[in-house]
Amino acid sequence: MSTLLQAVRSAASRLRAWQARREIAAFFRLPYAERVATIQDIYSHRRMLPSFERFFAARDRLAVYPQPFYDLILAYAETLQPASILQIGCFTATESRWLALKNCPATLVASDFDPARLAYLRQRFAGGPFERIELRPLDLEQAKSTDLTGIDMIVCNAVLSDLQPEGLERLLAAIVGCEVACVILSDVYTSTSLVVAPQSARSTPSPIDRNWFHPYLALAARHGLASFFLPDVTASSFEAVRGIFVLHRQLPMAVHDQAIAAGWRHYLARQPAILADPGPGA
Repeated sequence: MSTLLQAVRSAASRLRAWQARREIAAFFRLPYAERVATIQDIYSHRRMLPSFERFFAARDRLAVYPQPFYDLILAYAETLQPASILQIGCFTATESRWLALKNCPATLVASDFDPARLAYLRQRFAGGPFERIELRPLDLEQAKSTDLTGIDMIVCNAVLSDLQPEGLERLLAAIVGCEVACVILSDVYTSTSLVVAPQSARSTPSPIDRNWFHPYLALAARHGLASFFLPDVTASSFEAVRGIFVLHRQLPMAVHDQAIAAGWRHYLARQPAILADPGPGA
């Protein structure tokens, strides 16, 4: 490749990166309703359908996902024995499918803002081991306590960073206003988003995408919930700092001790299978 061609390509790449950063910065300046509409369009089932088709056409690697988050939600389900578990922002319903795969006896509910996605999953799950998963519409940006009636535990992975700060405040208020005992979520964070003082709770925009770094620990305290976090990682996000955040209604520490210990036992038991099947690109 000639030096001139390399220089042209390098300049074009820098221009694209500059344009992308400008678009991202402009997104965070939009009014709330426009930010919500943008994100919901990006993640609409209409747009995501090709990805879903590729996902379901491939071999299901659910049992060897390397993220310890899944082992932890199973362990909390075993410890708390909730009657019902709600997955919010379900995408391919991974958390619910994982719990079903592990024969979790709770009623499993997977929710999403897009009815077309839920209809697609109902068709995919019909007649199979995941048919037991109840699929329910829920717009997290407008969540109310009545949307969570009968739910004992909530789980979500890489979802709330797409939720606008205004919507997250509403969701936490809805959780406090119902009987949910525990929320277990995995998401990205920065050193500044790990503040614990409620007065310091402020979501900060990502400089590289349309995600937010939410101060989950401080927001939990603001809404009267206890919380803590543990490290987490996925095979595709080694460059992102990811944590498991447990928000709860003052559960005894003995509950957390039991669940966390059981979660790591689960993870270590399946680690040989994870290492034997690292997946594409590993």
